Amino acid sequence: MAGPIYAAGRSGSLSVGDLDLPYLGRKCRPEIWEPVPEWPLHEIPATVICNELKVDEQNTLSFWSATEGVNGADNIALAFASNLKSFPESLCIVLVPEEDLREEDVLFEASPGITPVADMKDRHLNAIRVTPDRMAAIARYRANGVRSGQTVTLYSRQQVIDLLCEAVRVNRLQLNDLKPDVQRAVRAEM
Repeated sequence: MAGPIYAAGRSGSLSVGDLDLPYLGRKCRPEIWEPVPEWPLHEIPATVICNELKVDEQNTLSFWSATEGVNGADNIALAFASNLKSFPESLCIVLVPEEDLREEDVLFEASPGITPVADMKDRHLNAIRVTPDRMAAIARYRANGVRSGQTVTLYSRQQVIDLLCEAVRVNRLQLNDLKPDVQRAVRAEM
């Protein structure tokens, strides 16, 4: 049950059709990735990059791997939602082609994902040795995904609850693994 698209297209579709290409996804705030009036279309403000692409002390940036096309965004949204303390009004996932980032010399290493969804734990990667050039490449692909609407999916609060409910129903997730406020909201819907 994919969320509605932000602009045109559906998550994971890109212009290559229904190929099962590997994508890497992160949550995002799509409104801040839109073009800035009076700026050249390809430019991205540094404040956007610094606020949305925060690296940790080891100079790594977290991603979730998706190879399922449209359902990839759903699985990434589920991984994020399963760790929420409370529900946001919406959750947005943007996918970027893994191969494109690798061609830009972005380096990755597998790391265990922090999520109670067991089948997602091994689908987590960190971009490592993140430099300004690598950060700029990640930002360009992310901005292109949001601005084109091709690889971004926006989920409403209810759609996030529905994803969690379905995961509990099919035993991908245990209700008791959710934080108390989220657990109550999911329990009320089941």
